[in-house]
Amino acid sequence: MTVEKLADVNKRPNPEVVEVLEQALELAKSGELRDVAIMGVLTENKIFTGNTQYDAPLLIGTLELIKYSMLKELDDNKTLA
Repeated sequence: MTVEKLADVNKRPNPEVVEVLEQALELAKSGELRDVAIMGVLTENKIFTGNTQYDAPLLIGTLELIKYSMLKELDDNKTLA
C-alpha cells in the first residue's frame, strides 16, 4: 500500500492576490505609489500586516473607505464571509 501526501490547496498561489500585488509593485517602482497599508489572511487564518507612514492620516481615511466598500458589498449581496 502506497501513501501519498495530498497537496494543500490553501498553499496554491491566488492569481488575484498576485495580480494586485504586482500592480502595486509596478506603481511603487515607478514612484507613483507613495504610501501603503497592507493586510492579508495567510494560511491557517494567520494575519499579515505592513505599512509605511508617510501620510498616516490619509492612509487611515483610505482604510475606512475600503472598509465601508467591503461592508456595503457584503450587505448588498447579503452574504457573510
